[in-house]
Amino acid sequence: MGASLARQLLDAHRWATRGPRSAGELLRVDQVVIDGGAAALTFLAFESTGRPRVAIDLVLSGGPPATAPLSGATIDEAVFVETACRRYGALFSRAGSGPAHRVHAARYAAPGRTLMLSTGGVPVAGAWGMLVIGAGEIDVAATLAGSPAIVPAPRIVGVELHGRPSPWVGGEDVVLALARHLPPIDEPLVWLELHGPGVAALPMAQRMAIARRASRLGVQLVLFPSDEVTREALRAQGRETEWKAWAAEAEPAYDVALELGLAEVEPMLERPGDAAPAALIGHVGPAVRAVAIGPEAETTDLRRLARRVDGRSVHPDVRLTVAIDHRQALESGVREGWLARLRTAGAVIVDRDGGMMAGARHGGGAVMGYALRGDATGTIAAGIDACAAAALTAAIADPRTALEGAPATTDEDAPPPLDDRAIVKPVAEAEAAMVVRGPRLRPLPLGRAIAGPLRGVVLLEAGDHVGIDAVLPWGARVRPLRYDVDALARFAFAGIDPAFAARARARIATEVATPGAGRVGPADGAVGGGFLVAGTGFGAGGRRPQAALVAVRLGVRGVMAFSYGAAWRGELIANGILPLAFASATDRTGVAAGDELEIPDLPEGLEPGRPLVVRNLTRGAQLTLRHDLDAREIETVRAGGVLRVIAARRAAA
Repeated sequence: MGASLARQLLDAHRWATRGPRSAGELLRVDQVVIDGGAAALTFLAFESTGRPRVAIDLVLSGGPPATAPLSGATIDEAVFVETACRRYGALFSRAGSGPAHRVHAARYAAPGRTLMLSTGGVPVAGAWGMLVIGAGEIDVAATLAGSPAIVPAPRIVGVELHGRPSPWVGGEDVVLALARHLPPIDEPLVWLELHGPGVAALPMAQRMAIARRASRLGVQLVLFPSDEVTREALRAQGRETEWKAWAAEAEPAYDVALELGLAEVEPMLERPGDAAPAALIGHVGPAVRAVAIGPEAETTDLRRLARRVDGRSVHPDVRLTVAIDHRQALESGVREGWLARLRTAGAVIVDRDGGMMAGARHGGGAVMGYALRGDATGTIAAGIDACAAAALTAAIADPRTALEGAPATTDEDAPPPLDDRAIVKPVAEAEAAMVVRGPRLRPLPLGRAIAGPLRGVVLLEAGDHVGIDAVLPWGARVRPLRYDVDALARFAFAGIDPAFAARARARIATEVATPGAGRVGPADGAVGGGFLVAGTGFGAGGRRPQAALVAVRLGVRGVMAFSYGAAWRGELIANGILPLAFASATDRTGVAAGDELEIPDLPEGLEPGRPLVVRNLTRGAQLTLRHDLDAREIETVRAGGVLRVIAARRAAA
């Protein structure tokens, strides 16, 4: 059998340099995109490596997200990111151009390349035949400094497409139809590769819509081949020279193989709480009171919406809101006239999706949405045509009947305006640019290498299901401090133990005054030998990289729990904190807050699959704890974190 496209791209980008064995693939990264919310922390982390310039061919970053409130802090953040990009060799996309991943797709996506995308970005580049790797800020910074990306072995699902979709079916409908055919996905990393003769019938806008909705399918990447559709899209951008044909070989091998006939796909919708998406034909539902078109909609989607409502009026009981936060779409709308047609029909045009749903759910009606980036809780997901039908009829309606008489074809292939004036290029010489930082943008704390046995006290004993919001709350008081780790530290575990931060700082001060033999040494001015103890699901929830940085600042060197949230575990390792697992409930009851512990068999005893003995010096007992670190993760923890590994390699070079 032949190789899939995903497998070809993995093979073509395999990292050649030998190193510690990893549970995943080590890949060379061609391009990096840093969306605004992750940019400042990423460049603060990059500065810690000591590298004068980024080691990647193309790096594109945005500033603070458009939804961020305008304040002195966000202005400082924007200035810092722009000046850091100019000095360190990255492109900077100024405000008004839209999120960095949108700018990348419009101007820099190239078939056959690998793209590392920061947390918060949307993996639309898979529509262009790119392998997209998601990563957190610390890992992105490591890649900027020249480290490979680590990608766990993916489970590749191949979907062979046949036929052509009807004019009333878009990419969202194809995604919802796929959701009805895919088996339950419980793997940590699943890629969906679309191939077959039907792919050629999907224009680039529909491919990007499908790639954008990958998370709805429970997959991390949707990958398309690079074909004549891709070539034509690049030609429209003036970048045809970057085209290269990439496709799966004959009879490709997949972990799961499916087929989908595009001609059989109908306009679809997905209601909150339903077991599976449903076809709109014959559907009867509540009245619609609001329709929201989010800023992730492509320009061709907005053209299509304007054509559907042209010459008609939005129903008086419906609020149709269209969010457009990227300049290219606005300029197209003005030049081509579809923006005026939307306004004439009664649409409200806004520049961000924050608050689009405010007040929309009152009155007992339904809310329908497409390509939303913000709060979509309780929103019915549907394609652009179904949204147009709902806006005109105030009902959940099949667009094939509700929009009878509207044009069935659209001008989806109109070339976009090409204008790169909002892209700031880096200076040729790093010394010619100065990085400007506000008072809250401080250097990040770095972990400490494990040079011998770890010895310290249990600083906190938490229970089961202590999620990331309990580790570091993220409310209105805390979020503005997100780049000041010292200020953030006082909020760590505040809802569980308000005295935790003060106790940890006092322990650091004591260790500085009277350092003991065998204790860990200073870490960027701090000394620490503390441990955290918890139960199941420790740190579960969304990503919060600042939580691990706060733990480093407060002297935490190891964590013991039954299980961890995946993102939290990764952040601990990236910052040089050792995550260990209790083998039994008896071991868990053998440790309490205030106990002094020692892990004697370090660093040599930290090996893949080898348990570690922990001595409880307070109780005169010992217990055995497990870990699941691979060789590369062990190297990272021993060195004191990813950034320490890079700095050490640079110093040795």
